[in-house]
Amino acid sequence: MPYRQISASADAESSGSRLSAFFDRLISRIVGAFTRFFIIIFGIIVMLLEIIFGAVLIVLWPLAPIGVIAGIVLTVMGVTL
Repeated sequence: MPYRQISASADAESSGSRLSAFFDRLISRIVGAFTRFFIIIFGIIVMLLEIIFGAVLIVLWPLAPIGVIAGIVLTVMGVTL
């Protein structure tokens, strides 16, 4: 799994190595929390954009034949861009 914690072992009995292992795990958890938070926020934004784009597409799709007819009528009338 990509979000697994990097192991910081505290095999030695010294308090310095235990403290170092504690801070290694703490920093690893903080980085993991920020990474997960931003990935979740990015996913929510992408999902909202998909919903908006889908709603616009659902509204405009039935109007597509009108666009073709309007284009033919404007061409016959001599309207150019």
